[in-house]
Amino acid sequence: MDGEIKSFIKVWSMAISSLCYCYYIVARMPKGVLRFLSLLPVLCLFLTIPFSLQSCYLGLYQCHSYLAIEIILTLAASPARLIPGLRLEQQFNEPYLATSLQDFWGRRWNLVTVSILHSTVYKPVCHWSQHIIGSRWAADLVPLLAVFMTFLVSGLMHEVLFYYLTRVPPTFEVTSFFIVQGICVIIEVVFKRKVITDRWRLHRAISRTLTIGFLVGTSVWLFLPQLLRNGVFDKAIREHSIVVQEWSSIINRSFHVSSSYSLDKWKRHHIEVTRPTSNFERGRKPKKKKKVKL
Repeated sequence: MDGEIKSFIKVWSMAISSLCYCYYIVARMPKGVLRFLSLLPVLCLFLTIPFSLQSCYLGLYQCHSYLAIEIILTLAASPARLIPGLRLEQQFNEPYLATSLQDFWGRRWNLVTVSILHSTVYKPVCHWSQHIIGSRWAADLVPLLAVFMTFLVSGLMHEVLFYYLTRVPPTFEVTSFFIVQGICVIIEVVFKRKVITDRWRLHRAISRTLTIGFLVGTSVWLFLPQLLRNGVFDKAIREHSIVVQEWSSIINRSFHVSSSYSLDKWKRHHIEVTRPTSNFERGRKPKKKKKVKL
């Protein structure tokens, strides 16, 4: 475990140094080939950094950080909303209340990532597809193609993350999960445009049940098997128990040292109070002995 902690410190130092390099040096370069070439070493480093960590618990550090940030932002959001004119961006928007796949992926689940993918994948695909497809079919096909490419990129990103966790060749089950979600979202959008009207809309309770049931079913089918098959959860539980035991031993040792110090201090004080004092210590001068003349 000590070697893994040292590896984690090394990885953390490299990540912070790379971010400072990108922020203070690369960001000041003009846009173009020079900036891209300056970023290539950092991109290659970030692809190889996770291999320095063998522990699944430390490999999931980004998940712990994300959850910690989510909790902190949630706690800070309540007083911040009292400030007039201040609007905070939500992380999640009650995903269990989603009435459709489009509602779940677009407006409720992991909204920060949705915003990033919208600006980095969805918009560029729409821009370039309009020139390729043409204006006649652009209004109908371009948004659907952009949705599919967004889910495909998200699936590949999750595939890389799972590869870092499992260290086994990718099976592309996770990518298939997001491809299935993208295809179903496209079918749902087309179905709503062409077939469903306000008269044929399902009740919210039924649509929520169908949506969550589909998401859970496809997750069990394609998203979780790779993690379960390679024992990621078992390894995380074992390492979590080790961390808990280490912290428990540290707390117990600290409590034992504190108790021993308090007991020794009490004993010294008790001895000083109970031991007899001499006349000199009481403030009385000692009597002089009379000399006897012979």
